[in-house]
Amino acid sequence: MSPLTAGRLRRKARRFRFERLAATFASVPTFGAFALGFVAGTIFGDIALCRIGCAIIAASLAYTTYRLLRSDWSLDRASDCITHYRAHLVRRRDFLRRFPYWGGLPAASGVVLATLGWLLAEPDRWFDAASAGILGVGLQIALWASNNRTAAQLQKEIDLLEAA
Repeated sequence: MSPLTAGRLRRKARRFRFERLAATFASVPTFGAFALGFVAGTIFGDIALCRIGCAIIAASLAYTTYRLLRSDWSLDRASDCITHYRAHLVRRRDFLRRFPYWGGLPAASGVVLATLGWLLAEPDRWFDAASAGILGVGLQIALWASNNRTAAQLQKEIDLLEAA
């Protein structure tokens, strides 16, 4: 593999990592504000379900951020070889396809629990609780769709490498 091609592949890997970090850092404040809103609502109430849901959301955000910060694909020393680059792409693709298990489902379950707690605490504000719950779950679905789209692009690149 020529040095120009290797450099291009390294830049692509670095850009991919920055895109994933940007997606995480965009969702962290959103869910952080979401969790703080529930926490502020439960400070004056005794609904444990809200607190449990907020704790799950916070744990999910922390774990998602940890996984993305820990996964530094741009420093793969063996990226000069097509075989190793293909393995590199497969790792990235599998990482994105597993998002529902390490990021999506934990955060969505926390949102559902916190929303149910809010509904139990204040049944007359069901529209606010439902709107916040739909927003939280909708954001997770959007992240899942984005990850699947990127995984499909990586699969196309893997197929091109196999054809070569």
